[in-house]
Amino acid sequence: RVLRKPILLEPEKAKKIVMATLYLHNFLRKKQSSRALYTPGGSLDTENNGQVIPCRWRNDKKASSLQPLRVTARRAGNNAK
Repeated sequence: RVLRKPILLEPEKAKKIVMATLYLHNFLRKKQSSRALYTPGGSLDTENNGQVIPCRWRNDKKASSLQPLRVTARRAGNNAK
């Protein structure tokens, strides 16, 4: 959930969250017992002779858990200034 929107934390805390997410991802991908559940066949892009073969979720818009980010203000309000 935390990666579906901007991380509104101090940079060091945000870095720790992102790194923990990456470590967990790599752990789940490395273990044979969890790989089939975490990323079943066809859920990741593959490469064959330099040509990228898209995975099946790219063609199924309903299957994607990636949603567009909502617009957030980029300028500080008068109270913050």
